[in-house]
Amino acid sequence: IIEIIARMTAPFSLNLETGFLVATYPAGATFGPRRLRDFELVWILEGDTTYQHNEREYPAPENAFVLCRPPATD
Repeated sequence: IIEIIARMTAPFSLNLETGFLVATYPAGATFGPRRLRDFELVWILEGDTTYQHNEREYPAPENAFVLCRPPATD
C-alpha cells in the first residue's frame, strides 16, 4: 500500500485545506506516467515500491520520502 500524505506546490507554500492528500493503492497498482507541473513530497507509509523518474527507477521502501520535481515525467 502506498499512501501519499503531502503535496507541496511552488513556491513552497502549503494550503492546509487542500495541501494534503492521502491515497491508498493496492499491491501491484501503478500511477502515471505524468508530467509534473509542481513539486510533490511523497511519504511511503506502508509497503515497498519503486519510483520512476525520467525513465530511471529508484527503490522507495516503507518510510521513504520521495521529492518529485517539475518538469520531470514520473
